[in-house]
Amino acid sequence: MRRFAWALLLLLLLAPAHTLQAQGGKRHVLYINSYHNGYAWSDDILSGIRARLAESGYDITLQIEYLDAKLFDVERLTAAYKELFRQKFAGIHFPVILVSDNDAFNFVMAVRDEIFGGVPVVFCGVNEQERLPKNLHNAAGVVENIDAEACLRMAMRLHPGRNKVLVVGDRSTTGMSIRAQVEQAVPPLQGELSFTFVSENNLTHLLDLVRKAPDDTLVYFIPMYQDVSGQFFSTPEILSRMSAQTKAPIYSNWEFLLGHGIVGGHLLRGEDHGWQAAELAVRVLRGENPDDLGIDKKVYGRFMFDYNLLERFKLRRDDLPEGSIVINEPRAFYELDKQVFWTLMVSFVILGLVLVSLINNIKRRKIIERRIKDQLAFLQLLIDTIPLPIFYKGRDGQYHGWNAAFERWFGLTRGEQRAGEAVGAPLVQLDEGPGAPEIAPGQVRSEERRLLSADGARHDVILHQAAYAGARGGESGLLGVVYDISPLRRAEEDLRAAEEKYRGIFENSPLGIFRAEPGGAYLEVNQALAVLFGYADLEEFRSTGLNLLEVLRDDPERAAELSAVLRRGRGVVRFETRLPRKDGRHITATVNIRPVLGEDGGLRHFEGMVEDVTFKASLERQLQQSQKMEAIGTLAGGIAHDFNNILTSILNSTELALLDLPEKVPARVDLERVVRAAHRGSSLVKQILTFSRPSQEGFRATDLAAVIREAVGLVRASMPRNIVVVEQLEAKNPYSYADPVQIQQIVLNCVTNAFQALREIGGRIEIGLTEEDLDQERAKVLSVQPGRYIRLSIADNGPGIAQDIRDKIFDPFFTTKDKTEGTGLGLAVAHGIVQVHKGAIRVSSRPFERTAFDIYLPCFEDSGERPAEDSAAAPGQGERILFVEDDEDQLETIPRVLTRLGYAVTAHRGAAAALETLAARPDGFDCLVTDYDMPEINGLRLAEEAARLAPGLPVILVSGRKRAAEAQGESAHISKLVLKPYDGGQITRAIREVLSGQGPEERP
Repeated sequence: MRRFAWALLLLLLLAPAHTLQAQGGKRHVLYINSYHNGYAWSDDILSGIRARLAESGYDITLQIEYLDAKLFDVERLTAAYKELFRQKFAGIHFPVILVSDNDAFNFVMAVRDEIFGGVPVVFCGVNEQERLPKNLHNAAGVVENIDAEACLRMAMRLHPGRNKVLVVGDRSTTGMSIRAQVEQAVPPLQGELSFTFVSENNLTHLLDLVRKAPDDTLVYFIPMYQDVSGQFFSTPEILSRMSAQTKAPIYSNWEFLLGHGIVGGHLLRGEDHGWQAAELAVRVLRGENPDDLGIDKKVYGRFMFDYNLLERFKLRRDDLPEGSIVINEPRAFYELDKQVFWTLMVSFVILGLVLVSLINNIKRRKIIERRIKDQLAFLQLLIDTIPLPIFYKGRDGQYHGWNAAFERWFGLTRGEQRAGEAVGAPLVQLDEGPGAPEIAPGQVRSEERRLLSADGARHDVILHQAAYAGARGGESGLLGVVYDISPLRRAEEDLRAAEEKYRGIFENSPLGIFRAEPGGAYLEVNQALAVLFGYADLEEFRSTGLNLLEVLRDDPERAAELSAVLRRGRGVVRFETRLPRKDGRHITATVNIRPVLGEDGGLRHFEGMVEDVTFKASLERQLQQSQKMEAIGTLAGGIAHDFNNILTSILNSTELALLDLPEKVPARVDLERVVRAAHRGSSLVKQILTFSRPSQEGFRATDLAAVIREAVGLVRASMPRNIVVVEQLEAKNPYSYADPVQIQQIVLNCVTNAFQALREIGGRIEIGLTEEDLDQERAKVLSVQPGRYIRLSIADNGPGIAQDIRDKIFDPFFTTKDKTEGTGLGLAVAHGIVQVHKGAIRVSSRPFERTAFDIYLPCFEDSGERPAEDSAAAPGQGERILFVEDDEDQLETIPRVLTRLGYAVTAHRGAAAALETLAARPDGFDCLVTDYDMPEINGLRLAEEAARLAPGLPVILVSGRKRAAEAQGESAHISKLVLKPYDGGQITRAIREVLSGQGPEERP
């Protein structure tokens, strides 16, 4: 034994724990009990079932389930029991199901077809036979019929004068069913006994009723189970308390109550019911049809009494029914013959002496056996508490024992062990390999195997085996331990998969990922981070010396945030910065860095991610610029509108004055100067309107090289000698669909900025024109469409533009110059013009090397020029014009100008008067000229009403508002848009165009 223990402990050092579960058996019979283990009636039924099944000749495994109907509401738990049985017995076939009492019977019949596939059902202990389904299918059983009438008649005969019966029970399913059977005895006993039925779940109330029962009362007890303040009382406990507190005799019909407080009665035995039900189940197993077996309605029972209660109520045995059984009766004493007596005495003395000797020997042996058993029990307990499967077998290969973990693994039972038989197929796999003769005592052999467990799964295990010696020193058998390494193998696979997943994310992520030492040196970087900075090789990127932690620590606020994160031991520091690429360009990047701490709480390394947000930052800057331009544009549009009205009046009034003066009059020179000043004011207004509307007025296929040369020619003459202007116009196709005046404005504004930067120190201004193809990525950064562009570069080698103001230089009214030098509109106007031309402008600055504005304009492949527009007025031939305007000055001047040019004009101040005239004379006009902004009814609504009154009448809309230009595209009734300010030539050409139906619409 000691050597066996040492061998066992040696094997235990080689492996950790593992447990499994299994089930076994050859033929399963399911028994569902309505109540709980320990309830005497159902325990007696189970005893009867076991007794009959043991005699059946079948190898049966009885699966027992309890519904605990005395403790819990079965109807409320039906769904839970149903799901439990469905999962618990999935894949298990029962040839027959035994049930006892009503709750189990009702439950099984309700779920049999769904869960058990219509398995035959045999029942017993079921009350109220007349309430059973009339067409029971595939079922047989024994009804729990009692003879309450016989029991009460016998009690009435034993207790003359007691003519009242108090029937007590609970409200359980069984209790109410039994009450119904007792109620069937009422009519035959009518007139002899009066009945009171009490179905109560309150034990205190019941005890109070029986305690106060009158002397003429008999108590009939229905088995019950009570819960009082969370404490459960069994039926015998309740009956004993009732019997102790009442003077009335208590009778019943169940044998398991005898001895606990009832006098007696015609008693039904649970074992009889169980035996009869098991008999039917065995017949089903033999192949008989359950429907042919039928339902046993016989009343089983016999008269039985308690001697102690007979004595208490002074009842004579002779008054009992014939054949009655009495329990607790003292045995009778019989006198023996003297010779027989002394013979027995001598024999007893001799046997006593022999027994004394034997007892002494037995005591010594028992002491030794007890010590051996204690040691064996300890060893068995020891190996049972070990979660590893352990077994031992003899030299002949027969298994002598195993622990609980081994049982669960292979689906075995201790009964198989005690039988001493060679257990089946699951253990055959263990017999493969070396046996006991091949392993010397004290030697341990370990090998990897794949074993099949009771759950049907194959496991990778290490099988440790050692030979142990017997008490005489010879080899006794083999000891084995099974160590399941399947979880370890799965963990290794999971770890390998996790590493591959992490590596895949790390290497394929579009974000730059790195790990760095506390000092900033990189431990690991991914390819995306190198590509982000323009490096194709990881080692080349490592050698650049770019230290993101130093970038973080250079900023005091970020350094303080990092210190706070380190103190907390968790958190992420997030910041945005500009970082240099290999090609010299800078990118805007969002950097996230977090510390990784070791088990000791110390800093191990940093982890971080870098995202290129250059495009996002560019969009944000453009959005801010757009919002600023929109605000300034709204203000400028309002000012320009009012100024346009003034200029229109000035231009047309001056032209009328010129028409009234003869040639070579000195006053004509002054008036012509007024006209020129008004046109310059109009140009200024157009520049202001750059903020308020995206005007493409004057767009045509433009030779940018020619425009630039003209602009450079204008500025070169005014440049000081210390500034050199150099042209490098290399574009082979310099054409773009653009407004040459606006392009010239861009050149003049940017060159003026360069001049102001160089005038003190001198330098070089370079103006270049090249062609460039923008791919998808580059176009996305510039916020333009991919394609071929002309790049206009205006660069100087001055002091440059500070980094902190680069995002503001295109803001309206932003200037770094003195108040007397700059207005802050130059670059803002240039930016607005570029946006209108669907281009982009970018600035770069390296102080005293190259500060450049690069303007990208779409290339125009068709370089054909449009014919120049004639600026002369178009005289009329008496065409009838309906003119509508709310401005008094224009209402006074424009009709006079048109009349002088040969048109017949009818003028109205406001749309209402014009509509009245048009309604009266729908065919009286050839053209309608209307202002857009008018009170009550604007020009658009007037055009719609005019189209209704005079279909086909052309409408010319005059305005300086951005909304009017947008509305022209939305309305089908506007033939032409003329922008304010305008003169007689512009308005007459527009009238001639709409009347002749030629020429494109003029759009802002």
